[in-house]
Amino acid sequence: DDENSTKVVSFAMSVCGDVGPEALIALKSAILLMSVLTTYEVHLFTDGSQAVYDTFSVHVKAYSWLPNKENVRFTFHTIDMNSFLQTLFKPCSANRLIIPRTLKGKFGITQFIYVDTDILWLEDPAILFREFTKFGEDQEMGFAYEIESEHRDESSFYHSSGYDLPIIGPNGINAGVALFRVKDPNRTSDELLEIAKVYQPRMRLGDQDVLNFYGDKHPEQMFRMGCQFNRRSDSKCEVYVTGILHGNRGIFHHPLVAPYHEYALRWNLVRSIPLEGFP
Repeated sequence: DDENSTKVVSFAMSVCGDVGPEALIALKSAILLMSVLTTYEVHLFTDGSQAVYDTFSVHVKAYSWLPNKENVRFTFHTIDMNSFLQTLFKPCSANRLIIPRTLKGKFGITQFIYVDTDILWLEDPAILFREFTKFGEDQEMGFAYEIESEHRDESSFYHSSGYDLPIIGPNGINAGVALFRVKDPNRTSDELLEIAKVYQPRMRLGDQDVLNFYGDKHPEQMFRMGCQFNRRSDSKCEVYVTGILHGNRGIFHHPLVAPYHEYALRWNLVRSIPLEGFP
């Protein structure tokens, strides 16, 4: 049965600073859609701060201790906040560049999903995880385009901002949702870190710029993910009722976003659904 063919689904998220409440909603949206027939391994990378513990970690741990939750396993990791990666973009954002090394080296994980904290799952994470079955032999990373178009679009950040480094495809990729198939994590992470160090002064979006640069250099490793798995208000992706909604630039809880807007409606719906252990 295709619906139940994925037995173990791994995904990761980085939670730092003041995004604990937002991350909790993102995780809650995933938990509400998980299947009892699948095992989920959720790797949560945090800055170890009291703020993240109080607004995020304590609730996740309370949920994990409840009975009949054996199919969902949470593992917490502490991010090195002294790394130069923290200066690339927002704190902890660039952690995704080295997570493949950690997950394969310590846990033997060779395939995982990475998501930002400002997302809502609209379907079981196992469905996105099955996209790995579509990877070609050489493909190691999957992303959706920044703009869902086969042609140059001047509204793309990479064209409207005067950005002058290489990008993937006509308008670049968005790194908010990523698929990683880990082959040689040391080789890949070393190259990503080297790109970051050399080109940091010219980068605007940190780790996303690094991944665009890397993907332009290694197009054979890139898998184009369907835009429904990273749908944003400005991505020009057809409206889907499935996939992942990505509320970048704070659109889920922005004071100027009308409460009847799709993003606000979905966000408030997830917030309002009761879930043991969650506030």
